Amino acid sequence: MKPSSLILISILFGISLLGIAIQFFPEIDLYASGLFYKKNIGFALAENPVLSFLHELATTGSRILGIALCGILVFAAIRKSAWNIPARTWLFLLCMLLIGPGLVANALFKDNWGRARPREVSTFGGNAAFTPPLIPQPSFRANGSFVAGDAAFGFSLPAFAVIAPPIPGHKKTSQTTGRKPRPWSKWIFWAGITTGFAFGYTRLAMGAHFLSDVIFAMMIMLAVMALLQTAFYGKRTTLQYWRCWLGISSRE
Repeated sequence: MKPSSLILISILFGISLLGIAIQFFPEIDLYASGLFYKKNIGFALAENPVLSFLHELATTGSRILGIALCGILVFAAIRKSAWNIPARTWLFLLCMLLIGPGLVANALFKDNWGRARPREVSTFGGNAAFTPPLIPQPSFRANGSFVAGDAAFGFSLPAFAVIAPPIPGHKKTSQTTGRKPRPWSKWIFWAGITTGFAFGYTRLAMGAHFLSDVIFAMMIMLAVMALLQTAFYGKRTTLQYWRCWLGISSRE
């Protein structure tokens, strides 16, 4: 394993542990949000034009992407493929978008968990009580803070790495697409992870989400992605992809 891969894996693992730790030490959430809060002013970046643009980009972009994937899927189903990428891959990407951010993040968690947003809790000038991330408050509100919707959309984008079959150094064509492997699959994956954190930071700074909302959005989206991949491509191929993305050598 390359040192760079070890660093990336350690970062992901460390962030995931931090999310779990926040459940037992929720003060971490308050501290992270407090970095962007000023007394008598509130969350100063709540109306920041750059952050507002990124929020709108995530909200509108997810809808546009969903419509585009539907159109591409229809085309691929008729022609057997689109840009030499089979219909099954486009269906996988559409399912990831609909099930991940759409069903799991928004319909299941945000509309039912009821966690108050940072700007709504008494610590930051609101009237609601602060609760740890894994304690639901369904009576409080719909469209709550857990999990971060914009971040969930960003963390669903690593799924597009399946467009470029990974398996570094493999001379045979990919069993999933019939094309030769392309090593930039790994870069697509990590670009998606970075986008998720960028959207997450935006909402954290605006007082719309806690740090744990972002971290759990990452954990849940990657879990949904791995399960969907297994359903579409099988366990062996899914492991090949994840080994490539995480920089773990695989013996073929």
